[in-house]
Amino acid sequence: MNALLLMKTITPLHVGIGRSAGYIDLEIAREKTTGWPVVPGAGVKGALQAAFVADKDDAWEDDTCDPKRVSEAQTLFGKTSENPNAGQLCFSDFRTLLFPVPSICGGFAYATSPLALRRFAEAVEVARGQFDGFGDLTDDLEEIGTAKVVSNSPLMHANKVYLEDLDLNATPVEDPTTLWEYVPESILSSNSRRQLAVVSDTIFRFLCENCTEVTTRVSLEYGSKTAKKGQLRTEEAVPPEAVFYGLVHAQRIRNQLPEVAIASLEAILDNAHFQFGGKSTTGHGLCKVVKL
Repeated sequence: MNALLLMKTITPLHVGIGRSAGYIDLEIAREKTTGWPVVPGAGVKGALQAAFVADKDDAWEDDTCDPKRVSEAQTLFGKTSENPNAGQLCFSDFRTLLFPVPSICGGFAYATSPLALRRFAEAVEVARGQFDGFGDLTDDLEEIGTAKVVSNSPLMHANKVYLEDLDLNATPVEDPTTLWEYVPESILSSNSRRQLAVVSDTIFRFLCENCTEVTTRVSLEYGSKTAKKGQLRTEEAVPPEAVFYGLVHAQRIRNQLPEVAIASLEAILDNAHFQFGGKSTTGHGLCKVVKL
């Protein structure tokens, strides 16, 4: 049994890979093949597990925990390292669906690409069964310098769309109602949907690589308030308003039914907001998660 989850960043999200050899010291996790930001499934599982444990008002390893509650948590997410066992809920990586990029007109755009939409359609099919896709939106753009936008889009000016430092020819299309059936208003409001821009896969990779937030940070000496040696660094983060999606597979373990595991997952998601990644003490990583 499979379920499809959507995640929207409320504050900048830093799911890092450690030190890198590039000009950014602390980069975010990306897919090797596409270069798009990704949230590893292990991180999603850990955050939801932490929320589950917090809801129970019990520490995971506390000897005073209610054995029934601990057993329920271990059944859903797997046991501890001391007594390993697979859990019922198996999380995929969360892939990029919509990525916010600056726009001269309309403030910013929710950029996506034909490949991103085709992959999302495949995830919908896995979770919901037979699915025909999102129509013309997933057709490869013949011209790299073209963007598909809805006819009443605030992004257009003189038949052009200006994203980051790119000027693209605007191709108006009908409002993609099929897509919005799988992106609820709790994730993207009806007014925000007018800011959709479908660009080529090449342009989308460029935007995902160049429109992240890069912050310079430094650690100071306590007494002198001067920079510590070697502590000047740059950190990358996914900006607010990015939308990811991922699959959760519920498997049967002994007499535990998948339907019960999915119901438990829905109960966890009633909280809607969760903390992912690092830098949480500086407000990073607050995201909204919903089940379709």
